[in-house]
Formats: sequence, C-alpha cells, structure tokens
Amino acid sequence: MKFHETLSERPRYFQQMKVSLPVAHERLIGICFPDYDREIALVADDKDAKTGATSIVAVARLRKIPWSGEAEITLVVSDEFHNRGLGTELIRQLLAIGRQEGVLQISAEFLIENATMQHLCQKLGFRRERGTDESLTRAVIDLEAKDHSEALQAG
Repeated sequence: MKFHETLSERPRYFQQMKVSLPVAHERLIGICFPDYDREIALVADDKDAKTGATSIVAVARLRKIPWSGEAEITLVVSDEFHNRGLGTELIRQLLAIGRQEGVLQISAEFLIENATMQHLCQKLGFRRERGTDESLTRAVIDLEAKDHSEALQAG
C-alpha cells in the first residue's frame, strides 16, 4: 500500500484506483500465489541510505493471454523515480522474458495522455494502434517478426 502512496494523481489506470483497492482480498491472493505460466511481475526496490528501509519503487507485469501467443504488459513507477531509465529497463526485461517464454506479440494499452508511456514504447520499437476506446492508445511489438535488439540496447 505504501508504494501506491508514492504515485501522483496523474491518470495511470483506466479508472481511479483507491489506495484501499490494491489490498483487496482477491488482488492479494493473485500477488501471494502467482501463476508463473500466465503472469510474471518484476519489482524494483530502493534502500534508504539513512534508515536502511527498503521500499518498492516500480512494478512491471507481463500477462500472457492463454492460447494466443500474445501477452500484455503494465508498468507503474513511483513519481520520485521517473526519468531515470527504470521503466525502460523493466520493459526491456519483460520483452526478453516474453521471448524466452515463446510469446509472439506483446501489447500495452494506456491512456492517450500518458506521453511518458508513449515515448517509452516508441523508443523500444512498439508500433501504435487504436485502443479499445477513443481515450486509449495501444502499443504493440512483434517479437518473432524481426530482431529488436538494436532498439532494446539503444534505450
């Protein structure tokens, strides 16, 4: 819950997410007992030099869509850690994991006004498509179609 308190009120989710929502019972079950055949989460943490306390600063997820060869990614980075390359590195890692897992296509859907995510996806070689409604953008990358290693390393 503390991680969600480090996020600004800027639109990140498709609906306003209340701080109490992330700890709902069903959500916690999925976090505590993940199905690694379907979902992989990467968590970045930071250790406070003064107190020694560790805190989560970013979470990226790859969710496979069963029987399709496709997966979706999501990313949330604490405001304090924006513009440091952390989100780019997490997405790079998810793309590498997707390749290892045999995923053929990865997509991300996010609000049109999320310029940071648009820039990140463009930098990593995703193409933009129309989202499921007019307020959303969909970014897609084909993992099998061509080698994106130059874009992934250029970051």
